[in-house]
Amino acid sequence: GAADEMSVNRKLYERGTILTMLQQNRGLEWPIAFMPFLRALHLINLPLAPQGLREHLEYLSQRGYVALTRREDLPGYRTSGLRTDERPDQIMLVKLTARAMDLIEGTISDEGVFI
Repeated sequence: GAADEMSVNRKLYERGTILTMLQQNRGLEWPIAFMPFLRALHLINLPLAPQGLREHLEYLSQRGYVALTRREDLPGYRTSGLRTDERPDQIMLVKLTARAMDLIEGTISDEGVFI
């Protein structure tokens, strides 16, 4: 029904917003701490739970738009220095791919991501 369609459209919009925020804020490669990123999404009226952000990043990774490295998989990973509101599994290194840049710039399109 209409509610399902709205839910799907919202997911497409959330994915596109995540990609464009990654591109605008930090260039191509940076560690993403979930809590500050979720707060930034909330500020633009896009509240997401950590699990929702993780699912979108996994989807974008499967589609070839981001390369994900979990913090615990990075060389020299330590938990010291973590703020108390951040679990190690909520920090990743996210790298946008050339395919993501093509999508953001409009040279390719994807029905699963709305830019």
